[in-house]
Amino acid sequence: MLRVGISTLGRGRAGWPAWVLMLLRGRRGQTLAYACFFVTALVMRSVSDLSTHRLWADCAIVGYGVALAVSLVSLPVLSGRRRARVAFGAATAGALLVPLALLLTGRYGVQNEVTIIEQSAAVLLSTGTPYVHDASTLDQINPYLPGMALFGVPAVVAGMVGDGLG
Repeated sequence: MLRVGISTLGRGRAGWPAWVLMLLRGRRGQTLAYACFFVTALVMRSVSDLSTHRLWADCAIVGYGVALAVSLVSLPVLSGRRRARVAFGAATAGALLVPLALLLTGRYGVQNEVTIIEQSAAVLLSTGTPYVHDASTLDQINPYLPGMALFGVPAVVAGMVGDGLG
């Protein structure tokens, strides 16, 4: 039984409004969330020209679609927690694990951000700063804080990066 009192009109856990927490509770909330994620992936697929974004969207459409179907369809084998676990597993696999594995192979290109971070790491190791002084092209500009260059150091050390920004 759902109790609605004055306390539910305020803030819930983690600062979320209580009505949002009530809306997302249970099977209906799970179905609503997967439907929103599915639509978001469809929109991303239709508006993005970047191959890495489209790859993620393709995988996410399948994962969220399966999760949505599992949360909508009533099967005797999938009831309660088992249904929730299967849906969550499909969503996680489709939106996180499969695209990550495919992108790690390097066959589908890399995000532009990865290239910038790796190039800034190369500049960091050669000059002591991740920024190119007197940058003359857009490719030489590093918009990230200095600590981000540290994530590119392993690729530079392994020799997987070209000339760098300079």
